[in-house]
Amino acid sequence: MQNRKDDPRDVVVVTGAGGMGTAVARRLGSGRTLILADHSRERLDQVVAELSAEGYAVRGVPTDVSDRASVEELARLSAEQGRITAVVRWCTPPESPPRRPRSAESSTWTCSARCM
Repeated sequence: MQNRKDDPRDVVVVTGAGGMGTAVARRLGSGRTLILADHSRERLDQVVAELSAEGYAVRGVPTDVSDRASVEELARLSAEQGRITAVVRWCTPPESPPRRPRSAESSTWTCSARCM
């Protein structure tokens, strides 16, 4: 996979179109091509529309980060847009509460989520 050399615009990739991912996209996306990825197509479309209306050069890519092929496609599409200068992976917990681990001795909480 090669970055496009003929496009001087830097590319920023942000995975996660929730509140923090969107805030990061706004902060880093100005003057750059912004690639926003999320597993929720509805949320992705909404945030891409908002950012586009605000003047950002943004493209939404539906991505399931738990699926290697999906992540590889995100990387390929991003590299086609220009020189990738930043990748921000933002992971938020699921909407359901975390589950206790099986071991009572462990203080680690686990949750089932597609991290974005």
